[in-house]
Amino acid sequence: GDLTPVLDTLTVAIHTVPLSLFLTFLPLVDPVVTRGELVKVLEGRGWVVELLRCALRSSHTTLLSDFMVSLLPYASRFHKLASDAQLGLSEVGQKVVRARVSGVWSLLPEICVNPTSDLLTSFPKMRSVLKGALEEQEYEDIPHYVVLALGRIGGHLTSGTSTVQICEAEAAFYLPLLLTHLE
Repeated sequence: GDLTPVLDTLTVAIHTVPLSLFLTFLPLVDPVVTRGELVKVLEGRGWVVELLRCALRSSHTTLLSDFMVSLLPYASRFHKLASDAQLGLSEVGQKVVRARVSGVWSLLPEICVNPTSDLLTSFPKMRSVLKGALEEQEYEDIPHYVVLALGRIGGHLTSGTSTVQICEAEAAFYLPLLLTHLE
């Protein structure tokens, strides 16, 4: 049947409850999944990343900390799974798991489509994670997602506010990293 009402309801849930709570009910992957089921489960849950992408883009309640607390652990877990030789994933399986790493990172710029209320507190705390992502070479699209997110954050700044002061301080850190992408 038509799944639009279900997807619309899930989108409202994403807009209404904290992302961490939503992901406890509908995780990107079950906490306990056997090696044999991993790729099948990840392929089956790909729609959740797409749902999140659409919902986060239209949400006015997202927080930068949502990415750090609720989404980044998934990307880290998927990366470890893709790199774990003991799992014996096929080449196709590795591609599926790696795609989930990129899929999670693709949500960062969606969180930044609208201004986030925790920019002052969360943006400085993200420095080491974003630096590592900008220097990422194994997943070529991750730096692109970070650059896109930084641009969106900058697009929301209003002169004379405390958020501008924080971002000016952070710009000195990020600017050299961003310039390496031009060379």
